[in-house]
Amino acid sequence: MSDTLIKTVTSKGTNKVEILKNVEVLLVETNILSKSNSMMQDIEYREQKGSIEVYPNVLLPHIKASYVKEAKIVLVKNSEATMNWDDKKVELIILLLIPEKTDEEVQSEIRNFMKHLANEEYIQKLMKRE
Repeated sequence: MSDTLIKTVTSKGTNKVEILKNVEVLLVETNILSKSNSMMQDIEYREQKGSIEVYPNVLLPHIKASYVKEAKIVLVKNSEATMNWDDKKVELIILLLIPEKTDEEVQSEIRNFMKHLANEEYIQKLMKRE
């Protein structure tokens, strides 16, 4: 899997709103997202459709939208404090960002990553990744 597809981010936020705002600002600054103030709403909408927890204390919110300029798997951590997502403590947030138009090679890499998430050891490695 391409290391350019995965980006690790350390958030100083400790709750869902702070974390998503911090990450969104960074993603706009690095030209991965074209605008701000949409990501949080889209994640909230996705959560209403079903659980985003893929492993204990690991969440996988995902967005497919026109404002996503570059496909990216963003590993969000906070090594200094516990992250809280609503009423749940979280160790890792795997934010999957997909543009509306994505080439087949990138789609294949994303599918491969998603298959790996079925492996507990793989998730634990992601949790330790710097």
